[in-house]
Amino acid sequence: MKQLIILSQAPLTPQIKRNSYLEGFINAGYTNTEFWDISQYIHPGIKLVDELSDDCIRYIPTVKELSDSIDKINTKNVVFILDFAQTWETKEIFRLLSDKNCIYVRIDMYANTYLYVSKWSQLSKLLTKDFFKILMTKLRSIRYHLYAKRHHIRPFIRYYSSSSLAKVDRTDKINHPDYEELKFSTPHRILKEHYILFVDTYFGYHPDDIYIHHYKKQTSPQKYHESLIRFFSYLEKQYEMPVVIAAHPKSNYTPDTFGNRKIIKYHTKDLVLFADKVILQLCNTISWVSLSNKPLVLVTTNGYEMFSKRRKGLRMLGTTLGLTTYNIDNCDFDKIKFCHIDFAKRERYIYTYLTDKEVENTKNIDILSKSFESL
Repeated sequence: MKQLIILSQAPLTPQIKRNSYLEGFINAGYTNTEFWDISQYIHPGIKLVDELSDDCIRYIPTVKELSDSIDKINTKNVVFILDFAQTWETKEIFRLLSDKNCIYVRIDMYANTYLYVSKWSQLSKLLTKDFFKILMTKLRSIRYHLYAKRHHIRPFIRYYSSSSLAKVDRTDKINHPDYEELKFSTPHRILKEHYILFVDTYFGYHPDDIYIHHYKKQTSPQKYHESLIRFFSYLEKQYEMPVVIAAHPKSNYTPDTFGNRKIIKYHTKDLVLFADKVILQLCNTISWVSLSNKPLVLVTTNGYEMFSKRRKGLRMLGTTLGLTTYNIDNCDFDKIKFCHIDFAKRERYIYTYLTDKEVENTKNIDILSKSFESL
């Protein structure tokens, strides 16, 4: 069997370990699978509270060290699995992989992050204050393609994705990791009582905002949490059940952050499955909420609205699912209604972003193993 090397832009965390199928590959016979962490090269200074240590991890902070590490392996029998795109910022990595004739593929772990945008919406963006940002992004893309052509950089040999919107790049259909975990694992009830679940996004503290999105604006997490606490107190009185917090895996909260409510980490899937209702923001957990057909409400705050990507992404999610987004700082709580996603919209979302009828009953590890051995 081929050796697998997961080349990751982020440190190994429980979430990354699951999404990259690290243990799955080892159990499938790829016993010499390695995880090469190049996060300090792509996102200098990044540090996550839930980083794991493992014998299979190799820390590679420079392109020079990456080059030296590749020289020590038999590239003809190695498949490099990447979790990041070919961009201007990663051009040196792809130039190196191409120059050394490496086999490299991409597994799209977050295929439900990028929602469909209509042509009219794309055109309307050109008339907003984001025009300059859009223009610069496009110019960087053109610049990368010219660089790739000049240095003969190859595209991904295979591109695995659960999103039908990735049809230009996608070569192989797979399931979204959330879909697969829900379908092929046994759920466990974490709490005995009835509860409303708030799916936390670590807003105000999320390291991706600093190292990946490069947000320059600052907001007050304290005011954000105060708004949530007021809303949660209303819901608990209205529905006579507690609000429970499904903490973001990168979070590090004190017990009083959400008004001394239960904060539970690493059990979001099971918490969603047994929740009576779900409160959501822009979050990948929408996959489990839609699959389990839970009544939900989308909420925002004045602080949340300051961040354009989050604001627009949440509105886009609401449009996709046919749901209203409520700003809990500016609206009457009595008007906020939990709703099930319309059946047709829910089906469309699942088969657009999470799976495909051709592979919905097949495990990703089987799809990927068969593909890797054919490369």
